[in-house]
Amino acid sequence: MHIKTKSSFLFQNTLPVSIIRVQFLTIFTYNRQTTMGAIHRTKNGNIWTPSKWGHAATTAMEELQRFNKAILIEEYAIMPNHIHMLILYKSYKPKMTNWFVSYCKQYLSHKMLETYKTSDPIWEKSFEAQYIRSEYTQYILSQNLREHQAHWQYDPLYRPNQKNRF
Repeated sequence: MHIKTKSSFLFQNTLPVSIIRVQFLTIFTYNRQTTMGAIHRTKNGNIWTPSKWGHAATTAMEELQRFNKAILIEEYAIMPNHIHMLILYKSYKPKMTNWFVSYCKQYLSHKMLETYKTSDPIWEKSFEAQYIRSEYTQYILSQNLREHQAHWQYDPLYRPNQKNRF
């Protein structure tokens, strides 16, 4: 599992507290298939083994994290069948979440299809989004993303014994 962090200090005191500026997003692979890799349990803990698409998704997320100016991806966790993101809006507009999710899926798909071509769908149309209204909740979610691999078997999206296509 790859997790990347960017400090949120860039946006401190730039938006009024009443404006929503943090969101927790989850995008899902099509039919929750484990196309991005696998997590193997060992006596020393869990080990993330990314597929070709998992490597490509990591590259894409790193690029999105570095170059997106409107939204800061503070943390992300790539799992076998989904990606979690903790994002901070520099400025928030009502349709920003839908735009950003669509943009992420398109960019991720482009990078993933460079490594393994398919005509099958890659992403579910739906996604989950939750606004974060307190710094404490933001901290807890950030910590959760860093530890997510170790607790993969407890994730509601966990699919035991599912084979990776890639």
